[in-house]
This record gives sequence, structure tokens and C-alpha cells, in this order.
Amino acid sequence: MTGGRHLVVAYNFPPFADASAITQAKRIATAGQTVDVVSQDMTGLRTRDQTLADLVAPFVAVHDVIAGQPQFMAWPSMRQFAVRGLRRLLARGSLARYATVYSRSMWPHSHVLAALIAVTHPQIEWRAEFSDPILRHVDGSMRRSQPLPTDDYLLRHLRRSLPSGYQEFLSAGGDQTLHLVQALPFALADRLVFTNSQQRTVMLADLGREVLSERALSRSEISPHPTPPGHWVRPPTGSSDRRLCRIGYFGTLYPNRGLGSLTEAIRLLPSEVRSRLRIDVYTGQRQASYEQVMRCGVGDVIRLRPELPYAEFLSAAGGYDHLLVTDTSPGAFPVANPFLPSKVSDYSATGANILAITSPGSELSTRGYAPSATVGDVISIRDALAEAVRCA
Repeated sequence: MTGGRHLVVAYNFPPFADASAITQAKRIATAGQTVDVVSQDMTGLRTRDQTLADLVAPFVAVHDVIAGQPQFMAWPSMRQFAVRGLRRLLARGSLARYATVYSRSMWPHSHVLAALIAVTHPQIEWRAEFSDPILRHVDGSMRRSQPLPTDDYLLRHLRRSLPSGYQEFLSAGGDQTLHLVQALPFALADRLVFTNSQQRTVMLADLGREVLSERALSRSEISPHPTPPGHWVRPPTGSSDRRLCRIGYFGTLYPNRGLGSLTEAIRLLPSEVRSRLRIDVYTGQRQASYEQVMRCGVGDVIRLRPELPYAEFLSAAGGYDHLLVTDTSPGAFPVANPFLPSKVSDYSATGANILAITSPGSELSTRGYAPSATVGDVISIRDALAEAVRCA
């Protein structure tokens, strides 16, 4: 990004925190250029993390936060964000002041506002990033969304901007909201950004027509989740018992990235190995996780801790022997696994070793982390934990 001012459209952005907001903050910081930001007020849906906001603040000149009730897949919510966001931007002057606009999903709303800007100001370079396949659930099944309304002026305006091939893509998908959110950037963005090659393969295939996928491919690039800048990572504080192998896990415990196989593997460890293992799980789902840990009888190994603000997490993570990262279970995809956990990029900045539980052929499995194990394979997870203890 060079010359002119730069605009970032990020529906979820600090101080509201989740994986997408963190990735967008890292994108801005690693680019090292000052930007204006338009985002949504996520009060009630996302926790606030002022440490994350403080880290990215030096790079944000103007931050417009749009009011309204967030709804993930509803066109009225996307329309509201796009209209209010555009009005706020125009209140500050002509959009010709911008050389570029960068939008990122998830959430899908970001691409709708960016598309509206691109249609009305085609001289602005639009770069659109995708964190996950928009049209698919994590198990590979197609994600259903609300049908688009037929009497919406803004929607008609956006649809008219789409080439005929994308009109057919919308119709074939039943004119659903998320099909529009994929069609707009694929058809109109100057550059399409994917976090890994398998994700790109899935999303291009979902277009259903080779001519569309070839044109999109020619404007695409792979840009993995950025690593936090070095000055964001403070040295860990305090000391630990060196007789123990300490493993840390930070983040949401999704159903397909949960504790099930891990707890079973711990139960299979020899007592002399198990006594030297401690796994700290930092999560906002402590109650549900506690019930599972107690039910499985592994409370002597797994300790549940409160979720940490981002800056504190980076510091704490560096104090562990290993940091645990897990793939999602393989789904019904034409590739091994299109999801690369964004936490890997954070972990890599801490200096701690990564213990990976991967699905065969996934992006994570190609990183060569050791020790490693296979998703759902309790014996391989047991062996990886035992190796971590031996190496501690």
C-alpha cells in the first residue's frame, strides 16, 4: 500500500476481540502504515480487550465505530452497516482521498461496505481477504443463509455491478445472502487474499464455473496469518517448576477442537509420565471445560484458567515448554483441510515450542512441528505428550 490514505473495513475490530479482530490488527501493524478504520460496535457479542486496542492504536488515524445490532448472516444487518459506514465516511469528505480499501471476513459485512465503495469509486484499489470458506461449515457442509430481498435498492445497485457469470452463481445458490458476499469481492476486488492454498482451492471450486475460478485465481494471493511484531511480545514473568513439562492452550474450545481425545490420551499415560505433565487451558468456557475435565478424571493434569487479554497472553505463552494447537477434524472438502488455526501465528512469536495435533494433509501438518499427533488418534496424542515430557 503506497500513496494516498488507506481504509480498512473490519466489522470486528479492537477493542472488541476475537481471532478475526486480532488478525486484522496484526495485518495493520505489520504493514506499518497509518490507516482509517470502519468497524461495528460489538457490545454484548464480543469481549473488550484494551491491550489489543493499545497495540494497534499507533497505526489508526480515524476509527469510525458503527452502531446497530449485529446479525451474522442477515442482509438487513449487512445493509445497515454498509449504509451507515458509507455515510460516516462521506461526512468526513470525498472518498477520493483513499488510495486503497482493505476488507476482511469473517464477519461477512465487511465485504458489503467495501463493495459499495468499489462500485461508487472504482479508482480505489480494493483488497479483500477471507479467513475461512464463506459458504461452508467447518465440517464441509454447505452453509445456509437468508434469501436476499427483491425490493431493496442498495441490493439491486450492487447486483447490477456483477458480471453475468456471477449473476448465474447467485441464482444457482438460491439468491442467498452469503453467495452475494462471496460474489461481490470475487467479481469486483482488485486482489483476493487467502490465508492458505487449501482454503483458496475450496472457495474457487465453490464458484462452480471454471472461467470464474480462473479469473479469480489470477487476482489472488496467499498471505498466512501475520506474526505479531516483536515489540508486542514481552518476556514471560515468574518462574516455574522445571521438574514439570508445562503445556499451554489458549482460546476457544470448539466442539471439533475440544478436549475429548486429549483427556483420553492423558488417562493412558504411565503414572510416572503423567505426574510430570501440566496442561494449562486458558478459555472463556471454563465451566463446561471443568465439567469435562472432572468427568474424565484428569484434574491433576489439566488446569483451567481465565482467558487473558491479548498482550498478557503473548507474554504468558512464552513461559511454556510447549503450546498446544489442534486442527479441526477432517470434513467433506475436496482438500484435506482448508482451516489453518490463526493461533499458530501468535504462538510462533513467543519462542515456545508448538505441539500440534493435525489432520493428515492439512496446512498445519505440513509445518513439521514436533512432537505432533493426529486428530482423533488417542494413541498418537498419548505418545506426543510422553515425548514432550521426555524432552522437557
